[in-house]
Amino acid sequence: MGNAGTRIALASGNNYANAANYQPACVNGTNIVTVTNMRCDKTYYNDPTYGGNYNTSSSGPVDWIATGTSVYSTYLNGGYATLTGTSMATPHVAGIMQIRNALPVQNGSVSNAGQTYKIAVR
Repeated sequence: MGNAGTRIALASGNNYANAANYQPACVNGTNIVTVTNMRCDKTYYNDPTYGGNYNTSSSGPVDWIATGTSVYSTYLNGGYATLTGTSMATPHVAGIMQIRNALPVQNGSVSNAGQTYKIAVR
């Protein structure tokens, strides 16, 4: 059994820098999507990537943007914490791809530094 149809979601990283310069964000390929973080509240739209790595050209590796700010998540020693970053946004996109058995649907977009990012939804 091969891996045909397998989809992979990669976090762009949280350096607030060009995603093409970081691994694994720089990996591109069929069914590989790179995700950056979007803050959910409307008070911070001047910087929708909110710390996540980003594209510097239209051919950059970041494919999708998703909510990854103030996400209540599991944490060390069986605890819970509110976390922010691309490691919170990427599981949202991975879950969408699993449920849909396809890439996410786009519901609008946000722009930052001249680049536009598709908002991933189910």
